[in-house]
Amino acid sequence: MSATELGLDRSGNGNNFSFENALGSDQMLDTPTNNFCTMNTLDAQTADKMSEGNLFVDAANRCCGTMAVSSGKWYFEVRLHYQHHGGLGLGIREIGGAIANDTGINQVSMSHPVGSGVQLNIVVDGSSSTNGEVGTVANGQIIGIMFDVDAQTITFKVDNGAIHSSLTNFDYSACSNMGTVTPFFSIPGGRQVIANFGQDSSFAGNEVAQGNQDSNDIGDFYYEPPSDYLALCTSNLPEPSFKPRAYFNVNTWTGDGSEQVISGVGFQPDWVWLKNTSSNVSSGIYDAIRGATKEIDSDSVASETTLAQGLKSFDTDGFTLGTDTSVGENTAGFVGYSWLAGGGAGSSNTDGSINTGSTTVSQEAGLAISTYTGNATSGATIGHGLGAVPEMIMVSNVNTNGGWNIYHTAWGNGKTGPLQSYEPISTSSNIWNDTTPTSSVFSLGNNGAINGNNQTYVAYCIKSIPGYSKVGSYVGNGSDDGIYVNLGFRPMFILVKNLTEYKAYLIRDSKRSPLNPVNEGYHADLPNAQNANTAEYDVDFLSNGFKARNDDGVQNKSGITYAYWAYAEIPFKYSNGK
Repeated sequence: MSATELGLDRSGNGNNFSFENALGSDQMLDTPTNNFCTMNTLDAQTADKMSEGNLFVDAANRCCGTMAVSSGKWYFEVRLHYQHHGGLGLGIREIGGAIANDTGINQVSMSHPVGSGVQLNIVVDGSSSTNGEVGTVANGQIIGIMFDVDAQTITFKVDNGAIHSSLTNFDYSACSNMGTVTPFFSIPGGRQVIANFGQDSSFAGNEVAQGNQDSNDIGDFYYEPPSDYLALCTSNLPEPSFKPRAYFNVNTWTGDGSEQVISGVGFQPDWVWLKNTSSNVSSGIYDAIRGATKEIDSDSVASETTLAQGLKSFDTDGFTLGTDTSVGENTAGFVGYSWLAGGGAGSSNTDGSINTGSTTVSQEAGLAISTYTGNATSGATIGHGLGAVPEMIMVSNVNTNGGWNIYHTAWGNGKTGPLQSYEPISTSSNIWNDTTPTSSVFSLGNNGAINGNNQTYVAYCIKSIPGYSKVGSYVGNGSDDGIYVNLGFRPMFILVKNLTEYKAYLIRDSKRSPLNPVNEGYHADLPNAQNANTAEYDVDFLSNGFKARNDDGVQNKSGITYAYWAYAEIPFKYSNGK
């Protein structure tokens, strides 16, 4: 676009804007309905070293992109604006890592270490390896980066030509936790780059714009993207398979000491988690398989209780509550989390060595709820029906004291996280039998808390669904300018757990804290009332994720790994920031 066209009203109504000191390259293709990726000031080592709409990245900076993807083929370009010395890196990275270093992180990048030489740099769990110098690049050249998330391959080109065979269709599947990736730049002293994700092939006026588009006729690239490789922009992001609130919702209310009907959930829930946020009362977990009035505390090892004045019924648009203090205390504040699985009581799943009493499952929403009877046999398996590998599993003994055991991909199959305890994640081979769940079953050890003979259990199996839910982990940075985690949606609910220290399972949501910082948190492993407006719990709920702020270890201590479980308010494709 020429400078003379800037600010023109294309409606024909003559409502033109005047401008000063602007160039044609200063106007991008972004619109209210289609935004392109940029580098992210919230996920940068030095945010003030970005300019030109966060596409120009100056020296001494490490940063990730504003968009992360878990499927598809994607293309972007980077102009080597000024190269002097040091180890520049351009590529992709897993989400949720401390940006200042590579501790525990997985990434693959084209590294320009010295002179004109190029290396392929692979970082797996923080350990870096290179392939030696291959090919050359120079100032003013344009690096094309194309990556296929499904095939887990990446290619680097220079001025639309091959740099070296080792930089073509490189298989990065050895990098664990790279199911969701984002662009990543490491720009040391003496180097500068300018990115183009499809919004400006002039690279801030340093080149003559070429106007090439991707296979969806979107974007402005200097070189034509390879067939089927797309620009990183909201229009190209996958269409959400459903509206998040069709399967998950958060409701708040004030108790009045009498029976109450909580409506506005949007569906008849199969799983409800309730908390009196004003008083020191345990939060209660209910589900449609065990039936209304059957309550299990989240913060206790106690067995299931029949609570006649607790949750009394699951209704078509919510649930009915009795007068128990945990659900209806007069003038107390309450929050309820509701999930829809398969709808109703379900049926037996026979995929495992132990048939479930009943399983209700929604593969679309990534949730299965089951009951089963244990047999005290190591290696027993339970069918879940998700059709995909669960990333988180919560199991409780219904009959006797045993509390909750949690499987999460952040700590794997040899450990367990007791929901009712502040304790760090602990090693235990006889919980999950050191066996990772499959797309059809999860495995049990012979521990009575999860597989006692003739004991009955309830299990909630959870799988991430793009644009709706996310199970993952991140590494804290110990800073008020905390770690940023890309979820692919604006969150409504987040649970966070410190893996290695005596810290709580912390729950926050956008209903109790509608504005940032979101800090009205409560502990799932304690009966305490919520900690209202607590600075140590400060977190920003953003259009595409969250950013942890102040901390004493609960959510953002430097070098500590945290597990999280999150649900969407709005998918990023249609989300606006707070």
